[in-house]
Amino acid sequence: MIVQNPALLERRPLAVKIALFPLSALPPTGVSMADHIYEYYLEGGLSRWIGIFYGNDVAKVGPVRSARNFDAEIVQMYQSALIFNGAHKSDDVEKLDVLGYLEEQLDKNYFIVEGTACEPYLCRDVNIPGYNNLFGNTYAMSQLITQRGIDNSRPNLESNYFLSMGIRSRMEAARIYTYFSFQSYNRWDYDAINERYLRFQGNSYESETYLQLIDRFTGQPIGADNVIYLLVPHAFYYKSDESEIFDIDLSGSGDGYVFRDGLAYKVRWQRTDKEKPISIQTMSGAAFPLKPGTTFFEIVNTTSEIQQNDADWIFEFQRPEDDSYEAEPKQD
Repeated sequence: MIVQNPALLERRPLAVKIALFPLSALPPTGVSMADHIYEYYLEGGLSRWIGIFYGNDVAKVGPVRSARNFDAEIVQMYQSALIFNGAHKSDDVEKLDVLGYLEEQLDKNYFIVEGTACEPYLCRDVNIPGYNNLFGNTYAMSQLITQRGIDNSRPNLESNYFLSMGIRSRMEAARIYTYFSFQSYNRWDYDAINERYLRFQGNSYESETYLQLIDRFTGQPIGADNVIYLLVPHAFYYKSDESEIFDIDLSGSGDGYVFRDGLAYKVRWQRTDKEKPISIQTMSGAAFPLKPGTTFFEIVNTTSEIQQNDADWIFEFQRPEDDSYEAEPKQD
């Protein structure tokens, strides 16, 4: 990442849950200031973001929405606080108790949720109707952690290699399409002038149309210097006629693709340390040179269909089979 104020790194990162749905929530606010963003399949055809804010602060980010089991993986990797608008609580069905799962996996002292009134760190924008109107201030979030008297010191997050100059590739990548469902689909277009990928979001359930995402707070296009697809096993943690919760197993290693500078690379991802970010490696095992700047991760199932049509890449997410195993709860 490129950091204008290195003093900001002397703290814990902040992991903020950010809504993409319903479509009226678009475009999101403040996310262009995130260092890393992860997008993953939620349930019911929808996806959601969890943004890591570390090298930058932003006065307004959101809309902040609810948490899922997978968020524990991201929080553990970055040793971050988790900012979210609640999580499902169940006293009857253990596997439906998302809040209980998160409290079991993480230190709830680092949870930041909406209070009973507007607070400097989380407050609703009453000018926005509906429920997608909760926004946060990352500076105030960090201040809150310090005020709680818990450790807010800099964690060791070294895991990747960054280099402005990329390595050779014969695979061009002008556009990258992701289809989570007919509701959730997106596209990344390479901007050769600014040398980064720009994000376009599906803007209709009836036909394939796209909206370029312009950050509501900064007024800048939402983009990334690295777009990384991680092929990660998905299974049902819980499934019924009314509910579904996924187990997304971001441990060990797997295949992936890196897109930078208009080129594509087949890579391997590795996570051997629970409290370190994923490392990206070449297929021969050397550290892959990521481009300094913003990195966006797309989490897709290992069974996803991948196509290359000249400079266009297509990732079509595949849900787990209904008869796949129900994953056992993870233990510390």
